[in-house]
Amino acid sequence: MSSVKEAENPEHTKLVKGLIEYLRQQGFETVCAAYESYTRCAAIQERVPDVMGKNAQGLVAIGEAKTCDDLDNDRTNDRLKLFSSCAMGSGSLEGQIIPFYIGIPKDCVGQLKQRLTALGIDRKLNVHIVHKK
Repeated sequence: MSSVKEAENPEHTKLVKGLIEYLRQQGFETVCAAYESYTRCAAIQERVPDVMGKNAQGLVAIGEAKTCDDLDNDRTNDRLKLFSSCAMGSGSLEGQIIPFYIGIPKDCVGQLKQRLTALGIDRKLNVHIVHKK
């Protein structure tokens, strides 16, 4: 579950809003989010993503917002590995890998790329970096 510190952090909130907007542009309707009046997302293996969306075909997308200070810890590593490995569990899309969007400030994209490489998930085609200035 997102910590209280993250929930109250204006930078994190701005990143979550950016993810909601970006996912909408990619054709995903927001079904839950850690933002304003949205319902909080359900846990995936005891970890709650910041945003989840669904497109017209029923494909789910996961969004996770990270500030530069969030990148170098075991909690983030765990979430990056888990969310980048999720697949659809049922329906006609069962088994399809879920797109995973990471919202991050532009200033720390390099740091995130290094983290993804260290975790061995830098070449996964479903992992997308969404950066804001």
